Amino acid sequence: MIFQIEGMACEHCVQAVSDALHALPIESAKVWIGGADVAFDPLLTSPDQIREVIEEQGYDCRFD
Repeated sequence: MIFQIEGMACEHCVQAVSDALHALPIESAKVWIGGADVAFDPLLTSPDQIREVIEEQGYDCRFD
């Protein structure tokens, strides 16, 4: 699932979001400035949980 992330400006931002996502039970995450593609098992993690973790890093996040 693709998440749009606003407020990221550098590779430090990318690493912070990536580290936060990998603390969740997800299958994989590809993070770039402005977004992330996260593969996860919906029985273990919800899109809202992923959004919350990203927002805890200080970024605005939305998904479709």
